[in-house]
Amino acid sequence: MKRILITAGATSEPIDAVRSITNNATGKLGSYIADFAVTQGIEVHYVSGANACQPSQPVKHYVTTGVDSVLGVLDQLMSRYHYDAIIHSMAISDYRVAATAQYQGSNLTEIVAKDAHQKLPSSNDHLAILLEPSPKVIGYIKKKQPETHLVGFKLLSQVSVDTLVRVAQNLMIKNDCSFVVANDATDISGDLHRGYIVDEKGIMKQYETKETLAQGILQEVQNLWIKKQ
Repeated sequence: MKRILITAGATSEPIDAVRSITNNATGKLGSYIADFAVTQGIEVHYVSGANACQPSQPVKHYVTTGVDSVLGVLDQLMSRYHYDAIIHSMAISDYRVAATAQYQGSNLTEIVAKDAHQKLPSSNDHLAILLEPSPKVIGYIKKKQPETHLVGFKLLSQVSVDTLVRVAQNLMIKNDCSFVVANDATDISGDLHRGYIVDEKGIMKQYETKETLAQGILQEVQNLWIKKQ
């Protein structure tokens, strides 16, 4: 039996004990891919944010929070299991909270290191949040499992198709992906989802809905398995 790992949904980076930074990713595309895979006899391990859409088919589900949580779960899973493909559709935050600065009026009153166990007071006039770059999860995957087929995702907004494809190809080369799914945020609304499957030669396929895109992604992964035989 083939085994795949799918990441889906959004990360949630804590500011304090009750606040966090997240994004609008729903994980719905990932859940569709998981459902199609299970119906074809593939074992699916599904790593998602707490609020992500869940597959309707039975999968092994692992809930994560921020990028450190994602890396921890992936490290454990890839140490224990071999994956025939890893479909990394999760929208990982590019930045995480390093510290916060509290102001009253124009005066800086305190710089506070991030503490997920404490709640920042609401009595200050202003709160500044200092962000730092998050680790790149996609760059870690092939270092851990060089033989797996990695599917990357690239989301941009209001760019030309040529730009979208070029950036997706750069992501593919940098992270040794088998192919990349390229999307423009302006082309996504509900189940309408224009997505391009991109390889080193350019656009392989174009899809217009989440369901057909999910089917197309899984089919391209299966094509890679056939070529490898």
